[in-house]
Amino acid sequence: MAVASVPRARSHPGHVAALVALFALAGASPGGALRAQQAPTTGGTVRGRVTVEGTGRPLGAAQVQVVGSNLGAQTNDAGEYRITNVPAGARTVRAVRIGYAPGTREVTVTAGQTVTADITVRDAPVALEQVVVTATGDVRKKELTNSVATISMDQVKAAPVTNAQQLLTAQAPGITVLGNSGQPGAGGRIQLRGVNSISQGNNPIIYVDGVRIFSGSAPIAGMARQNTNPFNDIKPEDIERIEVVKGASATTLYGTEASNGVIQIFTRRGRTGAPRWTVEATGGTNDLRNMGPEGDPSGVFVKECRGPLMFGINVTSTSPQFGQDVPFEDPTCPSSGSWLRTGAVQRVSASVAGGTDVARYFLSGNRSSEEGAVSPNELIEGGLRGNFSFRPVQSLELALNSSYQKRRQHWIPDGNYAQGFMLNVGRGYANNYKGTGCSATAQFCLANAEVLRQAPITRGDHYITGLTLNHTANDALSNRLSVGYDYTTNENRQITPFGQINNPAGSIAQSDWTRRFVSFDYAGTLKNRFRGEALQSTFSWGGQLFQDDLKSLNVSGTVFSGPGDPLISTSARPVFGDDNRRSVINAGLFLQEQLAFRDRLFVTAGVRVDGNSAFGENFGLQTYPKLGFSYVLSDHDFFPTAWWETLKLRGALGEAGRAPGAFDAVRTWDPTSGDDGKPAVTPNQIGNADLGPERTRELELGFESSMWGGRLSLDFNFFDTRTIDALIQVRYPPSQGFLSTQLENVGQLRNTGIEARIEGSAIRRENLEWRARLNVTSMSNEAVDLGGVREISIGTATVVREGYPVPAVFGRKVLNPTELANPIVSDTAVYLGRTFPNRVIGVGSTLTLFNRVTLDGLGEFQKGGMNINFIGYQNTIRGVWRPCYETQRKLAAAQKGNAAALADVPALERARCAFDATTRNSDFWIEPTDFFRLRYVSATYDIPPRFLRGVQGASLTLAGRNLFTSTDYSGLDPESADQSDNTFARREYYQLPTLRQFSLSLRANF
Repeated sequence: MAVASVPRARSHPGHVAALVALFALAGASPGGALRAQQAPTTGGTVRGRVTVEGTGRPLGAAQVQVVGSNLGAQTNDAGEYRITNVPAGARTVRAVRIGYAPGTREVTVTAGQTVTADITVRDAPVALEQVVVTATGDVRKKELTNSVATISMDQVKAAPVTNAQQLLTAQAPGITVLGNSGQPGAGGRIQLRGVNSISQGNNPIIYVDGVRIFSGSAPIAGMARQNTNPFNDIKPEDIERIEVVKGASATTLYGTEASNGVIQIFTRRGRTGAPRWTVEATGGTNDLRNMGPEGDPSGVFVKECRGPLMFGINVTSTSPQFGQDVPFEDPTCPSSGSWLRTGAVQRVSASVAGGTDVARYFLSGNRSSEEGAVSPNELIEGGLRGNFSFRPVQSLELALNSSYQKRRQHWIPDGNYAQGFMLNVGRGYANNYKGTGCSATAQFCLANAEVLRQAPITRGDHYITGLTLNHTANDALSNRLSVGYDYTTNENRQITPFGQINNPAGSIAQSDWTRRFVSFDYAGTLKNRFRGEALQSTFSWGGQLFQDDLKSLNVSGTVFSGPGDPLISTSARPVFGDDNRRSVINAGLFLQEQLAFRDRLFVTAGVRVDGNSAFGENFGLQTYPKLGFSYVLSDHDFFPTAWWETLKLRGALGEAGRAPGAFDAVRTWDPTSGDDGKPAVTPNQIGNADLGPERTRELELGFESSMWGGRLSLDFNFFDTRTIDALIQVRYPPSQGFLSTQLENVGQLRNTGIEARIEGSAIRRENLEWRARLNVTSMSNEAVDLGGVREISIGTATVVREGYPVPAVFGRKVLNPTELANPIVSDTAVYLGRTFPNRVIGVGSTLTLFNRVTLDGLGEFQKGGMNINFIGYQNTIRGVWRPCYETQRKLAAAQKGNAAALADVPALERARCAFDATTRNSDFWIEPTDFFRLRYVSATYDIPPRFLRGVQGASLTLAGRNLFTSTDYSGLDPESADQSDNTFARREYYQLPTLRQFSLSLRANF
C-alpha cells in the first residue's frame, strides 16, 4: 500500500487517490452494511442547531444526545445536528463539548415527524460535569480530588501542529516541553511537574485509547546525535483530546512507573449517521533564515558560505599573523552561497466517520513529507487508523482501536560528532575537511560538502491495537476490560560511502531495536445509595498487567572494496557489537471507595499493590495508598451563582512509584576472554536482593472556579512532592570483588510548586469575540539526601548534590563580570543554577470576527534553566566565533604590549573570548536559557458552504511557527541539546536550531 511504504516521492497525487479509494470502499461498504442493520423507523427525528451564548456562534464537534439513551449525533461546522429514530414522547436533548457548560432542551417527539430543538451553551472552561477517564473508568470532573488538564483538538484546531509533542507545548500548566534539535522528526523532552528521579528517568507514562504504549525515546541515531519519540507517531488529526494527569497524588492507581504522571490520548471515534468525510491538505516551508548567533550575519558560516565574511582570527600566539584575519574558502559551498535551503512541507490526511446505533467506525490515513533547512535532511511518514465500536446489546460495548505509522528519516550528521555538519561548517577554517580548488588569497581551503555524503537514516514502524469491553449490567454495576498491544521498531543505519575524504575505505553501522508492550487492564465499579439520595457509595476494584519486552542488535563494518550500496556483509571487517534481550513484567491490584454526599462533597480513598520482576528477590510487594476530597461549594443554595457559577475545592495525598531496571537487582558478570582466548567472566555488579521501587508521595491542594457567565475561569494547584527510597548508585568496597556501582534505595528528593490557569473572555459579542489564556508554572526541587554519596556526576558541569536543585550546574565563575579589568575567577566550582527551567508561562489569545475569521496565537516564556554554549566556547578557542573577533584582536594587541587595547572590555568578555590555554574555560559559557518564543500564530477563514458545492464546511488556515525568539542566551538556540551526551543534562554542541515554519492548510468536511 502506497501510504504504508512511504516512498521518497515529492508529490503525492497517487497517494491521495489511494487514500480516497480506500476510504470510499471503507465508507461505502460498512456504511451500507450498518444502515442495513437499522430497524424500521418507529420514532421521530430531532434536529437543530447548537450555538454559543452571547455570540450566536455555531458550535461544531459538539456531542448531542437524547438523555437516557444511546441515541446521539455530532454537530457539523455550522452547529447543525440530526438524530433519527427517537422514540415518541417527551425527551430531553443535551449538548456537550469540552470547554462549554452542557445545554439542554425539552422536546416532544411524534412518530414519523421532525421536531426542532435549538440548544444554546455557554463558555465554561471549568465544566464540572465534563467526564474524564481515570484508572477506575469515566468520572465527572466535580468528583476528582486532583487536577487533570484537558487539551481538546477542537479548541486548538487552528494551531499549526505536526506532532503530539507540539500539542502539549504551553497549552496547560505543569507541562515542560523542550525541543532538542531543528531536524524534522527529532524528539523532545516532556516533563510533568519537573524532576522526581535521578536514575530512572522522568518520562510520564502514556495511554492511547486505554492502551499503554512505550513512553521513552527510541535509540540515538549516532551520526545525528538525536532520536525519535514514538509518542509523536500519534497524529494530531486523529486526536480528539489529551488528558494530562500530573503528580503521584493523581496516579496512585496506575502504580509503579506512574510517579512522573500520566498522559492519556483519546483518538476520534465513529458517529451515528451517514459517513462524514474530512480531508485536509497542507503545504508550507521550513527555514533557518533567522539563524544566529546575534552579531554574526553569516550564521556561523551556515547562512553564508561565500564572500567577505569567510574569515577567522589567528589565535596562535607564536604565529607571525597572531591577531590577524584568516581568510578561507569552500569551493563545495552551494551555488546559492548558503548551506541553507527553504525546505518543502507537504501533508495530506483524510478520514471518514459514521455508523448506526449498533456499530460505528472512524477510518483515517495520513501522508507527509517535511524537508529540513539543510539538504538532504527529510522526514517522510504515513499511516492508517481504524477505530470501531459495536454494541450488540444495550449493556455491552466493544471497541477496537488500531493504528499503524511508518517513517523514514534522513538525518544530517550533527552535534558533538567530529564528522558532523554544524561542527565542521560552523568551525570555519578550523574544520576537519580540507580540500582543493581555492584562490591564492585563501589560507585554508575547505570541502564541507563531503560531510553530507554520509547517510544516517532511521526507519521505523509503530503499530498499536487495543480491544476494550465495557459492560453495564445496570445503573449500579459496570465493568471494563482492555487488552492492548504496542509494537515499535527502529532501524538506525549509518553509512560513510567509499571514497569519502576523511574515510576513503568507508564504513557502515546498523542498530535494530524493537520494543513490545502488552497490557491487560480491568476495572469494575459498584454504586449504592444510602439515606435516600443524600449519600452514594462508589466502590471500584481492578488490576493491571504489563509486559515490556526489548530486543536490540548492533553491528558494524569497515573497508569496502569499491563504490556501491554497501551492506555489513560486503565490508572487509565486519564487527559484531552487542545483542540485548530483556523482559519486565509489572502486575498490580487496586481498590477504591468514594463517598458522595448530596453530589457536592466527595471523599475518596484507595490503595494499589504492585509486584515487579525487577524488584529484588527479597523485596516482595509495594503498596501505594491515596486519600482525597472534592467539595463543590457552588452547589449550595447560598452560593451567588448568578455571577459566580462554579467553585470547587479539592485536595489529595497519594503515592506512586518508579521501578528499577530489569537487571539492577541481580548480581552480574561481564563476559571476557581469558588465557589463550578461553571464555571467562569478570565481576560487574554486586546485586541487591532488597532493591525496590522509588516511591513518590505527593500532597496536592487546589481549586477551580468560573464566574460571570464563563467570562473568567481559574484553576489553581499547589503541590508538595517527596521521592523517598530514591534509587542512587552506591560504590561498594573493592575488597568485595565488584568494582561497578550498585543501585540502592537510599535517596530522597523534594519538589514543590504552584500551577495556575487563567482564561477569560474579554469581549463576547455577536460578531466579535476575544478570549485570552494564561498558564503559569513555578517549581523548586532539591536533593534532600543522597545516602552518603557526596555528589553524582551527570554530565559536563552538571551534578546532583545534597541541598541543591536536581540536577544542578556547577562551574568556576567570573566574580567581577562587568568591571573593566582582568577577570577574577572563583578558586573552585560554585553553584550557577539549575539545568531545567522552573518557571514556565504560556500566553494565548484567540480573536474571532464575524463568526468567520479566527486569529490565534501562542507564546511561551521559559525561565530558570541553564545551558552550556559549547559552540561559542569551541569556536572561540579556534578563533572562529564572530561575536569575539573584536575582543580577540584586542587581547592579541594587549599580549603584544598594548595594555590600553583592553580598556573598554569587561572582565566576563575577556574570560569568554580568551584563547590562552591557561585562561580559557568552558565554565564561562554556562548561561541562563531564559527565553520567550512565539510558538505559533494563525489566521483561519471559515469558508461559507455556498461557495463550495457539496461541502458541509471548509476552512483555510495561514500559520507560522517559531517566528520570533527573545533571549540573552548567546548560543544558537536555548532549547537545543546533544542527546548523546546525556538526556538528564544539557549542552548545546553544534545542533541545528529550531526551524521556522510557514504553512497554508485547507480543511473540508462533506
